[in-house]
Amino acid sequence: MSSFDDLSERETPRYEDGSSREQLSAFSASPRPFTSGILTGAERDDLRQRVVDARVRTKELIGVYLASSARLTAALARHREAEVAREDARAALSATVARYAVLLRALGEPPERTLVLIKSAFSEATPHQNEDSRAALEDVVKWIVEAYYAA
Repeated sequence: MSSFDDLSERETPRYEDGSSREQLSAFSASPRPFTSGILTGAERDDLRQRVVDARVRTKELIGVYLASSARLTAALARHREAEVAREDARAALSATVARYAVLLRALGEPPERTLVLIKSAFSEATPHQNEDSRAALEDVVKWIVEAYYAA
């Protein structure tokens, strides 16, 4: 097991740019080198001030951390709600598309015409095509074919 003296004598790790972690931190927890084992009055005052500074910074960072954690928790909750709403909308769309395909087949529409009619409705609902709308159209076409031939 290492002693404090062994740990303090080890070389400080350096980053690729040559800086050390202590140089990057505004508040270092590593002690300043003292010349003897007994602290002078000035060194003790300096150490007390560093303790006060560390406490203040700790309290600040606790607040920052908790606020950040709260924002993340809220964002994750919104994401879960949006995901549930998306899945509900997808299920409703699938059911409606299947019903539309079955009704068109009942009217005697051939499968090609059914595809054209549903793709036309899709294009009217989504005038701007993007990756999401193209993926949705693929799903709609799959649902149409499945429903049309299942009827």
